[in-house]
Amino acid sequence: MPDSCSPRIYSDDTGSAIEVLPASPVHQLHFDCFHMFTKELHHAGHVRRFTISEAAEEGWEVKEEQDSQLVRHNHYRDWHRVERAKMRIDAEVSELEDRGWR
Repeated sequence: MPDSCSPRIYSDDTGSAIEVLPASPVHQLHFDCFHMFTKELHHAGHVRRFTISEAAEEGWEVKEEQDSQLVRHNHYRDWHRVERAKMRIDAEVSELEDRGWR
């Protein structure tokens, strides 16, 4: 069995696959393993950051930050819940980009 920081391949309902590689050791100081997804948007001096990370034994961690403040933080063990969280993030990012966030 590979360790928690080995490359992983995930697929969604469409059959698309993505290989996720572990972060460098510097990043591992701050996170259990690596970010599978990160999106950061800026607008009028404000920052929104969305991340999905593998949380070793705990499954996955989904975080949303606004101006360095944690506004949403969830742990999921079920990959389908992670997919749903990613769809919610995608919708929110799209809405923010429509309002001028870059």
